[in-house]
Amino acid sequence: MVDSSVPWLEVAESQRVAAALRGMRAFRHLTVDHLAALATLGHERTVSPGEVVFLEGEDADGFSALAAGGVEVSRHTSVGPQLVGRLADGDLVGELGFLDGGSRDATVRAIAPSRMLHFPTGTVRYLMGEDPGF
Repeated sequence: MVDSSVPWLEVAESQRVAAALRGMRAFRHLTVDHLAALATLGHERTVSPGEVVFLEGEDADGFSALAAGGVEVSRHTSVGPQLVGRLADGDLVGELGFLDGGSRDATVRAIAPSRMLHFPTGTVRYLMGEDPGF
C-alpha cells in the first residue's frame, strides 16, 4: 500500500489517467491493479509549444508519458543544440534518467500543445518495492 503522504489524484482523475496509460505501448504489460496504482502516483502536466519539459543536466526526478502532443529531444554539443529525435502520443519521456538515477542527458521541449503524465521517481520506486510483480 502506498504511504498516505503521497499526493493522490481524485478518483475520477485517477481512472482517466489509468485509461490513458492502458492505451500506451509501454504500459500494456501492467495489470488493471498496477495501472490503477500507478495512476494515483502521477500528475498531469500541460505544456505549450516551446516550453521545456526537461532540461539537459538537471536532476532526473521521474519520467513522463506523453498522452497527447509532441516533443523534440536535443543535446548540447560543441556546435550547439543537435536534434536527437521527436516523440509523440504514447511515448515515454525521461525514462533513462529514471532508470539510471542520474541527471537528464538531453533537453525535451514541446513542439505542440501536449498533455503529459508525470511519475515521480520516489513514489514509483516505492510501488515497485512493495510489489515485485510490478
